[in-house]
Amino acid sequence: VDPAADGSAEQHYDLTYVAGIDTLADGEFGLVVDGEPTTLRFTGGRLHQQPGAAPHPELTVTTTAAFLDRWAAGDTDWDGGRHSGEVSLDGPHSAWPRWLAATGYLLSIDPESADV
Repeated sequence: VDPAADGSAEQHYDLTYVAGIDTLADGEFGLVVDGEPTTLRFTGGRLHQQPGAAPHPELTVTTTAAFLDRWAAGDTDWDGGRHSGEVSLDGPHSAWPRWLAATGYLLSIDPESADV
């Protein structure tokens, strides 16, 4: 994981643009890209990313930089990556929608499923 432009290893993202994000409970997730683990902590509408494995992840998502490049270019999506085997989950599959919401990949959250 590349450090932020200011040299900090931790990055912060404001996700308050996601409709209903305030209904999503705090959580901790893992993301592993090309074998490099990252911890993603969601609290109060903000996502905090820092290097290293998450101690108690609700879900860990594993993929490659090549997949992320195609995803960023709009050539694929997360569900397509799961279908092709380029994205794998370690943890309950029921946590997948929460991971998508907490990481800002959804534009709105169904309040009834936010705390699942």
